[in-house]
Amino acid sequence: MISISDLLNIKESPLPHKETALDWSRSSCGRPSFGGVYVGKASDLAKRIGLHLKLKTSRTVAPGAVNGVCERMTTSCQVRDRLDRLFPNLPDTRSLALDNLALSYARIEAFVERFFLEDLAVGMLRPIFNVDSER
Repeated sequence: MISISDLLNIKESPLPHKETALDWSRSSCGRPSFGGVYVGKASDLAKRIGLHLKLKTSRTVAPGAVNGVCERMTTSCQVRDRLDRLFPNLPDTRSLALDNLALSYARIEAFVERFFLEDLAVGMLRPIFNVDSER
């Protein structure tokens, strides 16, 4: 059975990239195109990481909107949303994300197991970028 300790093993640091795009060919563990948990859950981890980072755009929150409520570009890009709010003076936060974020994950094919491990991890680790008030 997969446990929290499996999630604490960093697989990619920094994230595999070339310029301002993910590049899984540079990954130390290969492209994680399978189901799992990463203090989040997905049936294709690599795709979900790409959605979180939204690397085709320089910012997801305009500098003038960082202190207020604004509509997100997507429901998945909360990582970039939070970085844009923390660094309003950077015209492009993509390199900041790619050079400073790391990725840990555990491969879990069963949705039910992913669901409960993610909730357990969020409750125990309390990641600040995971705090969400949209619901």
